[in-house]
Amino acid sequence: MICGVETFPDSGSLTPDEWLNQKGYRMVICKKHVIIHKQIKNKVYVYHIADAQTEYAKLFS
Repeated sequence: MICGVETFPDSGSLTPDEWLNQKGYRMVICKKHVIIHKQIKNKVYVYHIADAQTEYAKLFS
């Protein structure tokens, strides 16, 4: 389990990227990581895990 993403997929926040938000992606910050995920039907897909101690927001530009 990755920080409860499987159990609570809607508990994350919106991402810094408007396009990802419109497509239904969510972001969870868990300890030292940022997890970008999306729920499709009854499954949660993790698309990216980044180190939160870096400038991960640059990934969205």
